[in-house]
Amino acid sequence: MSTLASSFRSAYRSLRATPLVSALAILSLALGIGANTALFSIFNGLLLTPLPVRDPGRLAYLTGGTWTYPIWEAVRDQSAEVFDGAFAWSRITTIRVPVRRSRRSVRA
Repeated sequence: MSTLASSFRSAYRSLRATPLVSALAILSLALGIGANTALFSIFNGLLLTPLPVRDPGRLAYLTGGTWTYPIWEAVRDQSAEVFDGAFAWSRITTIRVPVRRSRRSVRA
């Protein structure tokens, strides 16, 4: 027990003797731990945690073609024959809307 206490006293004296080096070492450790925690949180959320659905292996991702709203309504209405359910999302950021007899692009 006395060797452990003397080791801590020696480490404390070394830290007090070179405060700039000690501060840089502590800052480096803090940044490294913080970056590691942030990356693990992203990795865990994207790859390790299962999707919040009953059976994620049965999910289907349909792409290609033009998916207009009437086509989507037909797929959604007839999805009971093929799918358990259906949903859609879009990355559209601009839409064209009529404004005083002309069409303008508006950011959505």
